[in-house]
Amino acid sequence: MAWEFDGHRYGYRIDASTDGASWTTLADLTATTSTSQVQTVMFAATTRHLRVTVTGLDAGCWASIRSFEVYDRPFFDPSR
Repeated sequence: MAWEFDGHRYGYRIDASTDGASWTTLADLTATTSTSQVQTVMFAATTRHLRVTVTGLDAGCWASIRSFEVYDRPFFDPSR
């Protein structure tokens, strides 16, 4: 996910649903302290719908996502 601004904290949650009515939280980053513009979140799910809910923002910025990509394959983490 790439946020609008770099250097700002965005609290958020990613939820999934197979039917668009019942939702399950896949990743809860509401208390994150990260200020990186690009953030990678790994989760395992079989789903049809995804939603991102912004739960907190730094002063002076707004909830705007530049890019949100989801891949159905294993993620390679070069730092490991």
